[in-house]
Amino acid sequence: MARIAIVGAGTAGLAAAWSLRSLPVDVTVFEKSRGYAGRAATRGRYGVRYDHGANFLRPDSGRVRSLVTEQLPAEDLVAIDGEVWTLDGDGRLHGPNGASGADAETGSRPMWTYRDGISTIGKRLARAASATVHTQTRIASLARASGGWMLRTEDGETAGPFAAVLLTPPAPQTARLLRNSDEDLDDLCAGLDAAAYASQFTVVLGYDRPVQRPGSCYGVRVTADDHPLAWMGFEEAKPGHVPDEQCVLIVQTAPAWTAQRVDQDPDELMPEIKQTAAEALNVNLSRPSWYDTQRWRYSLPVHGADGAKLKRGAAAGLFFAGDSVAGTGRIGASIESGLDAADRMKAALDEPPRPADPASG
Repeated sequence: MARIAIVGAGTAGLAAAWSLRSLPVDVTVFEKSRGYAGRAATRGRYGVRYDHGANFLRPDSGRVRSLVTEQLPAEDLVAIDGEVWTLDGDGRLHGPNGASGADAETGSRPMWTYRDGISTIGKRLARAASATVHTQTRIASLARASGGWMLRTEDGETAGPFAAVLLTPPAPQTARLLRNSDEDLDDLCAGLDAAAYASQFTVVLGYDRPVQRPGSCYGVRVTADDHPLAWMGFEEAKPGHVPDEQCVLIVQTAPAWTAQRVDQDPDELMPEIKQTAAEALNVNLSRPSWYDTQRWRYSLPVHGADGAKLKRGAAAGLFFAGDSVAGTGRIGASIESGLDAADRMKAALDEPPRPADPASG
């Protein structure tokens, strides 16, 4: 039975593991963190659940819609109550009937999460996949061996050999892993180096009182290029997340503003971010009952990796998926990239093995 390794238990890696479940292969997933789903992240405190990374899941394709609504349990999949409004460069809010119309990126497509949070998608995929998942295990390098690839962890342990390896972390982390390896993988690294990411901070503000939402909006997307913020979302619009008569506001900063502060402690920036959100929404956000922060260093791909270069790795059993391949930070696109990678791996496993140097092109 062929052995396959997947590095990263984000939505791309787990979608690939799920897609491979029907094959006679042994799949092992290695994840550096304690949980699943990457930026499809959820935390809980004080009786509240909140999505502090990706804000919602959209069915961007029939394949993703079928996976989420039919092939995985969907009893607690919920539609978000409200629309996405926009804040323009003059500081004006526009709703669905305003001068700017509905948010063009959202339109009439549904926005989904789960009652227990958006990270549920990762748990569902992991449970449905016939794979072994090792969390808190960071892969540091690869080494070619008889029968495939050996994976070396940061602690010096090895696993393998694996006939195929799927790499799904952000492009800079994957390139570093390949450069730490003993093989000549420069061409693949060059393909990864073509990707670029923007960073963001998330600030979560919790209130034991309602905060007035503008009209019927769920969230506000900021369209002004020079504004400090990119997004403000009300978690109480998500069924099951926030108790009645409370508010949890998710505030995410704009990449340009974040780039100048990315190494600062986000807790120190919280008061400024809170005040900016209060002014943008024209609401009282003073004295939150609690708050939380998160730095997302590789939050949003500005542009993707060089897919043509990365596909050359298939001849040697190296495959790629995730945000850097999709070229966008959307969960649906990440899932699609994982499903596509699984299809490429299936095709490669059906072919007779042949030696190849991925650096040769």
